[in-house]
Amino acid sequence: MQTNSIQPYPAKPSRLFPYAQLLLRLCLAFGIVVSAFNLLSSDKGLIQNHLLLKQIASAHNQIEASKEQNAQLARMLVSLRTDLDMVEYIARHELLMVGPNEILFDLSAQP
Repeated sequence: MQTNSIQPYPAKPSRLFPYAQLLLRLCLAFGIVVSAFNLLSSDKGLIQNHLLLKQIASAHNQIEASKEQNAQLARMLVSLRTDLDMVEYIARHELLMVGPNEILFDLSAQP
């Protein structure tokens, strides 16, 4: 016995369905483009964030350099207050001072 089952015809796709799908895809693509643009170019965007992080790193480097320079100057200040030989060295070599009964000959300026 053979049963004839009636197969329904497949439903014809609506003509609006492909257009609706295309419209949905276009809206989604537009939303992605607008979101990407806002992400990259707004005040809180990735580029601005990267620039601010570089400025922060630069400021940290300047702070560390200033701390090292301050420490070096503090060591020099202690040395100048306690070490008379250091004071004499600076007076002779940087200020070109001479002691009593000494004569300074400047050999750097030749005619």
